[in-house]
Amino acid sequence: MQRRDGTPAAATCVAANDKRGTTDDSGRVVLDGLFPGAVAVEVRDPDYVWSRLQLDLVDGESRTLVITEPAGWTARAVLLDAVGRSVPFAAVEVDSRAPVDYLRVEDGVQDLLLWTDANGEIRLPRMHQTSVKLTFRYGSREAKVKLEPDDPFAVVRLPPPR
Repeated sequence: MQRRDGTPAAATCVAANDKRGTTDDSGRVVLDGLFPGAVAVEVRDPDYVWSRLQLDLVDGESRTLVITEPAGWTARAVLLDAVGRSVPFAAVEVDSRAPVDYLRVEDGVQDLLLWTDANGEIRLPRMHQTSVKLTFRYGSREAKVKLEPDDPFAVVRLPPPR
């Protein structure tokens, strides 16, 4: 395991199917006893853009993988009301197919409340290379946006009050 800058990713959790291990100071971990067939490898670390990859193992095979932290991207949105004023402290729900470590999002379920800041903005750094859907809620009003790694910013407008 190595970080984007080439340094070892020490003390990083690596899981493959039901086996788990932690990388040593050189970024290495050995997971013995994996069964042949499809193996899902997952890397988790609070300071690392989480990675998931799939590989097929043949009976008796030994594999060496060099996994480098992906670059990640920053999702960013500004919430405005119907007349164009920023909406501070609106609730934000994140829907992502990839886990978002600092939000505790697993399988699309968010376990932490988020809010827009005093300027109506939200920033989500270290996102995986997949899209993310944001749902903004302010009172009874709601607005949604989908952000992509190649289109990471949006201005979102709430509908007018009823």
